[in-house]
Amino acid sequence: MRGAPKGHKKYGGGIKKGQKHKKTIKQELALQITRETILKELGGILQALISKCKQGNIPAIQEALNRAIGKIKDTLEIEGELPVRVIKIKKYEKK
Repeated sequence: MRGAPKGHKKYGGGIKKGQKHKKTIKQELALQITRETILKELGGILQALISKCKQGNIPAIQEALNRAIGKIKDTLEIEGELPVRVIKIKKYEKK
């Protein structure tokens, strides 16, 4: 008998455990090339960003500050205690 019967999983079919899909490998390569290209041009990119900041460009200023200092968290922390009331529920049995 060849292969698996109709509607059943073929033993040994598909990508092996730990092996990357071709699309994933292509995406990783594209990301690596993009990073390398940006790193080569980083000096010019930073100069352009600084120039925009000096002109008063608010989004550029926010971007520069977020990169240099870090984004401000939009969370609120509240400390204290809340009273807890325990309620016991009896199991209802049908007679």
